[in-house]
Amino acid sequence: MYEYGDPEYGFARFVLLQCTGCSSPLVVTRDRVGIDYDGDVWSPPEQVYPPVEETLGPNVPPTIAASYREARRVSLVRSYDSTALMCRKTIELLCNDLGAIGTDLKKKLAYLKGAGVIDDRIHEWSDQILREIGNDAAHAGTVSPEDAKDAIEFTRAILDYLYVFMPAFNAFKARHPKV
Repeated sequence: MYEYGDPEYGFARFVLLQCTGCSSPLVVTRDRVGIDYDGDVWSPPEQVYPPVEETLGPNVPPTIAASYREARRVSLVRSYDSTALMCRKTIELLCNDLGAIGTDLKKKLAYLKGAGVIDDRIHEWSDQILREIGNDAAHAGTVSPEDAKDAIEFTRAILDYLYVFMPAFNAFKARHPKV
């Protein structure tokens, strides 16, 4: 086990393990997230090597999937600004794929909302969270670990909503027009 960091900003633990199935090495990390009366409080373990590739729905276009996967990869090495930038890029690619019209991301998101492609919540997540966090990363370089984690989770939720759940719901409605 190797611990990295300093008391002011927190520690991370890295553990080298061996897979019991194939004997391959893997590295797992945990972050110190606090201190309580029993001592340090650690986050759940997360495998960082070899990287665990998330599967996305088959309807997610390859360029959008690649952008999201890059966001996931840079988040694993705790590059928070890069994570936010790649999430923002993923949303930009999503807007283009959905036919959004506008000169910048804010206008494209407003177009999708006005056209009924995205609802109020997806618009708010995309605009106020992902676009703003992306702007912070690009201009100020001040993305926190929590904001980077939120950006990944919201981006994944939006991809699932638009490319997995909505097509499934529309297929259901087509099969049951009276429901």
